[in-house]
Formats: sequence, structure tokens, C-alpha cells
Amino acid sequence: MLHQQDALREDVTVARVVFNEITEASIKSALQAPREIDANLVHAYLARRALDYLIGFNVSPLLLRKLPGCQSAALALICDREREIDGFKATEYWTIDAQFQDPNSGNNLAFSSHLTNFDSKKLNQLSINSNMEAKAIEEKINLSKFELIGSKTSKNRRNPPPPYITSTLQQDAANKLNFSAAYTMKVAQKLYEGVELSDGKST
Repeated sequence: MLHQQDALREDVTVARVVFNEITEASIKSALQAPREIDANLVHAYLARRALDYLIGFNVSPLLLRKLPGCQSAALALICDREREIDGFKATEYWTIDAQFQDPNSGNNLAFSSHLTNFDSKKLNQLSINSNMEAKAIEEKINLSKFELIGSKTSKNRRNPPPPYITSTLQQDAANKLNFSAAYTMKVAQKLYEGVELSDGKST
């Protein structure tokens, strides 16, 4: 295709490299094991892009029913998620947390607590559905006395998160920093190439 558009000389060999994370080792490994261009994959990509341009994503339900395969599973997830979003109804709910502290303890023992039962009834996420109801419960709690009848200490073990790949890097950057995908990849590329710090050292 590049030859047809006169964008590539005849004496240049074209290969495909695949890497799933922006790390030096992954990119070097991909460059050491190039693949031949698979014409079937290229044609499949061009066909999908043409469908997106001509028909748009309204064709997804049709493909889901008529063309089973790997693409159908992804389209099914997208369609199901869209139905959930369309059918979602916003519901107001309130949660109540309290901070307890023992004035008689020498080390100022304090801990937080989450309200799970009230008036001998177990509360679920939507049990308190108005500000007025939450205020009434808060007033009753403030007028009550509480007694700590036991405590339990346990250790939690947390494993480090797995290394970033392109998709998880973009998701975290969007959720935590409101970065666009393009800006995230631009920053990642700069970090990979090396950035000079204020002390003269490079990353």
C-alpha cells in the first residue's frame, strides 16, 4: 500500500514490530524479532476502518449476530455496557461514618466506624435516601453513648501492582490526572528518551 502511494522506495524492506509496553527491554526485544507484514491483517483493518467511516458503530449489533469471533466478544461487552448506561437511573443515597475516641486512654486511641445497622435493621447502600433522614440518624447517634466491647488487629498484605502496559497507563493517566491518551503517550515517550532534571541529571 505504501508502494502504491509512492511513500516508500522499492529498495526498502518493511517489517512489523509488536510491543505491549513502553520499556527499553520490550522495544529492543520487538526490534530484534520483526515480523512480516500479514496482508490479511492489513485488509481486515482497512475493512473495519471503512465500516466505521461508512456506517459507524451502529453496525456492531449486526456484526455481533452475523460474524462470530474475537471481535464479537469485544462488541458484545461494548453493547452490554451501553445498555447499562442508557438504563441507569440516578438514585440519591447517604452513608454515615463516625470517629470514636476514648478520652480515658493514655495514647488517645481513635478509630473510625461505618454505620451498618440502625434500629435493629441492617442497612444496605440505598437505605438512607435523603438528607433529612441522614440528619435524623446523625442526631440520634450524637445523643447516644457507645461502648467498645472488643477489638481485633490483623495484618493485610498488599502486592505491588503489575507494570504498566499501554492501556493501563492511559487509563490511570485519564482517571487520576485527566490526561488524554495522546498527551499520555507524548509524556511517556519523553520520559523514555530521558528528561534533564533541575540538578543536571537525566531520568
